[in-house]
Amino acid sequence: MAERRPRLKPHDPVLAGPRSDQTVIYDDLDTDVQRAPEVASQREGYTPLGIPVSLGPYKVIDVLGEGGMGVVYKGRGKKDEIVAIKVMSAKHAAKPSLVKRFLREFKICEMLDHPNVAKAIGAAKQDDQIFFVMEYVPGTNLDDRIEAGGVGLGDALDVVRQACLGLGHAHSKGVVHRDIKPGNLIVRDDGVVSIIDFGIAYKEEEGVKTVTQEGAVMGTPYYMSPEQSKGLADTDQRTDIYAIGICLYELISGRTPSGLLSPDAVPEGLGRIIGKATAYHRDKRYASMDALVADIDAYLAQGGVESDSRLLDEISDGTKLRETMIRMLFPKAVPEVPGMELACLYLPAAGVGGNYYDFIDIDGTAVGLLVGNLGQKPNMESLVFLSMVRSAFRLCARGERDPAVALALTNDFIAREELDCFAVFSYAVIDPEDRTLRVATAGFRPSGILRKGSDTFDMIESPGLGLGIVEGADYESVQVSLDARDVVVFTSMGVVKTLDRSGEAFGQERLDATVRANRDGSAEEIVAALKSRILRYSGGVAQADDMTICVLKVP
Repeated sequence: MAERRPRLKPHDPVLAGPRSDQTVIYDDLDTDVQRAPEVASQREGYTPLGIPVSLGPYKVIDVLGEGGMGVVYKGRGKKDEIVAIKVMSAKHAAKPSLVKRFLREFKICEMLDHPNVAKAIGAAKQDDQIFFVMEYVPGTNLDDRIEAGGVGLGDALDVVRQACLGLGHAHSKGVVHRDIKPGNLIVRDDGVVSIIDFGIAYKEEEGVKTVTQEGAVMGTPYYMSPEQSKGLADTDQRTDIYAIGICLYELISGRTPSGLLSPDAVPEGLGRIIGKATAYHRDKRYASMDALVADIDAYLAQGGVESDSRLLDEISDGTKLRETMIRMLFPKAVPEVPGMELACLYLPAAGVGGNYYDFIDIDGTAVGLLVGNLGQKPNMESLVFLSMVRSAFRLCARGERDPAVALALTNDFIAREELDCFAVFSYAVIDPEDRTLRVATAGFRPSGILRKGSDTFDMIESPGLGLGIVEGADYESVQVSLDARDVVVFTSMGVVKTLDRSGEAFGQERLDATVRANRDGSAEEIVAALKSRILRYSGGVAQADDMTICVLKVP
């Protein structure tokens, strides 16, 4: 299982355990909540910590958690049954509209009766406290389980399949959950999955506007469908299908994704299922949870779990290798260039990886900037190859002010080894004394220069073969003079190929426009603006290509 980066995501506490026969009195949601006399008389006060001793027939034995609407307690009934008691905060209880919303969750849960959905027991008002009681689910929420060590492929498919069955039941009652995520899926001690937290769910005949205003966005980033993230009023059950597809991706890849997913992160058969569940346009998704379950069952029947589990381990190993590349081979700092500003950024993708940049000191008077990427995915061979390229280039470029010569020497050294690898690079020698830039390219995309007073980028082109393809390849240097306020930008192809949630690429025009809009800032500020713009454009979409950005500016 791939290692997962730490995340901070909101999760409501577990609401679920054995169902009690005791039903606490609740009233209709269209009227004020009424006191339940036989319940209120059992209240015995509070502990010194402000925790109620009892709520209705239930003794409070623990605090499960606290959310925006109130507190959830663990309670014990007269028959020793364990329940979860969700109590509305006093400040919210004074607002009828919020009371109605709070109790909607209970009313919705009361409609549902399925082994994979936490059950509703009752609701009441006791003195100034409004609360409802739910089944308590003894188990672990899926998010914690992933963090604790991961979930195997077979278990992941079983969990998602059960969740689909529970959601399919909810959908058959016209209920859309709208906040499906690992933290809202509880795996019981016996392996049964329970869906919890219907706090922002709605009934389709009522419409989204009964819960939120049209245009308002409620849900959890990463798991919201495109239409839900836009606050569309006609969100339907396909938003839950999208979210469960994202959960499946996260479970089997070990990565927190959103939107379009990296094709390299999951095996092909699973990728087709996830791709259909998480299609940007909802009309291209599964029409129902039953259809999604049918495809999961068909996949399981093919017997590919064992082989795909091994493939997932290989993908995870590739991620670790890339992290090793970054830690061992990337420069630890950007050098100072007298009279100029230089800033660089590397954004690893969810998939292939392999971008690289480096700096060469040339006799203490010039700085060499090497930007490029490998021609293959991270593996042990590519790690060794990049290490060889790095060492060879640092040796060949030492003291050499002509970038074409440095590339040619490096290429011959690598090509003689006859390795089944190649790399594409752009190499620039920055001479701060005479304000010149000499550039040679080995298969990498051209750099661009934005001159003072111009709104058009001039491309610095010097075509050449990638390094390691053939011995004796020729390279050509192009020299440009730099004036005050000129900006030179080196970017990998992954920058312009960045996809948004509709599948449209960021493109060269948006890249150029972002640089133009921030040209008065420092090189670091331009890089920061590009990063911000790219991340906002992608909307959190997992990208298949790494991104490298290097900016040189003359103040």
